[in-house]
Amino acid sequence: MSTPSTTSSPGTRRAMRRCFSTAVPEPARRPATGGSLTRSSTGSFCLTRGVQAEALPMLVLRGIFLLRKKEFDWFYEGGAAAIFPDAWEPFRDFIPEDERNCFVDAYNKRLTSSDPIVQVEAAKRWTMWEMMTAQLIQNNDNIKRGEDDEFSLAFARIENHYFVNKGFLPSDSFLLDNVDKIRHIKGFIVQGRYDVCCPMMSAWDLHKAWPEAEFKVVADAGHSANEVGIAAELRSATDKLRDLLRK
Repeated sequence: MSTPSTTSSPGTRRAMRRCFSTAVPEPARRPATGGSLTRSSTGSFCLTRGVQAEALPMLVLRGIFLLRKKEFDWFYEGGAAAIFPDAWEPFRDFIPEDERNCFVDAYNKRLTSSDPIVQVEAAKRWTMWEMMTAQLIQNNDNIKRGEDDEFSLAFARIENHYFVNKGFLPSDSFLLDNVDKIRHIKGFIVQGRYDVCCPMMSAWDLHKAWPEAEFKVVADAGHSANEVGIAAELRSATDKLRDLLRK
């Protein structure tokens, strides 16, 4: 339910505790793959190999990002700047003008620099951009995470590594093109209406391609799993997963 880089949020952990604190058989508690809690890794694993419903009884997805060029362009190449210009300018201004044709590549160069000072500053700028745009109402505690060297380095390096490699997927439309391979798995999609990081267009496209999955749009939320409406829908989804595993 998070990007490959992120730690699980308190809201996600609470939802999962509700699911697994009851008498669920031990084998059912083990994820089918190490990537089963990430959007892109789940899609990549399931869609390239195929997964039996017994191994992965339900997919709970929050904040849909399909690793398409238009999504990268929206968040990392200036689209979302129309809504958060104050957050965008520090992210943009760290990169020289002659390298601004692709911010993902430009940040990758600095996140892998031999100079640790450059690495840390790049990581903070990258992380702060996301922390400042992750919620409908900005949360200062969340924003402060972008000031932490260790957290920012982990967050930015892993996320950027996935993104500079386009999620290691073979084509721009790969996830949508292969939805049939997971259609037999129960799905639950939660999307904040005002999610700037993972815009609603992606969740809508997935919903149209996978109408069997339950689709919940939270009217007063952005991207974060800690927002009240999203947390409530995640609790509902994990309650359904708990009931499914009890059978």
